[in-house]
Amino acid sequence: MVGLVIRANSAVGIFNFDSTPNAFSFVDQIAVALSTVITSAPITVTGIDTTAAITISGGTYDKNASGSFTSSAGTVVNGDAIRARVTSSGSNSTAVSATVTIGGVSDTFIATTLAAAPSDLFFDDLSTGETKTMNGVSWGGNSGQADIISGF
Repeated sequence: MVGLVIRANSAVGIFNFDSTPNAFSFVDQIAVALSTVITSAPITVTGIDTTAAITISGGTYDKNASGSFTSSAGTVVNGDAIRARVTSSGSNSTAVSATVTIGGVSDTFIATTLAAAPSDLFFDDLSTGETKTMNGVSWGGNSGQADIISGF
């Protein structure tokens, strides 16, 4: 962006302002709860010396921990802290994302829900001294109690 022309003592200066920030990267979150609002850790806008446009798709953002999350376009300045927010999926092992673009530079915040509990987990009545193994985990009976023996 070209800005400001200054005349001082007959000298003319043209200054180029930089509205393209340094690359930034949100820390993705994994194993989040289902259908829950998930907020990223903040990123800090660096490398600009004028305002830059900010947009988001797929979620909302806030600036400087204001708590006022929005999906509307706005502006940021050097040093602003930006957080992205999404609502996690209602399904297990499913990613939801929001892409933040600042001055033409983008990163995507991803929140992935936790995996479903194994469906083949079961307990069986075991005779005293009997041992069973499933998927590398062994357990055995001892006076009517199930004891995990190995596999962890």
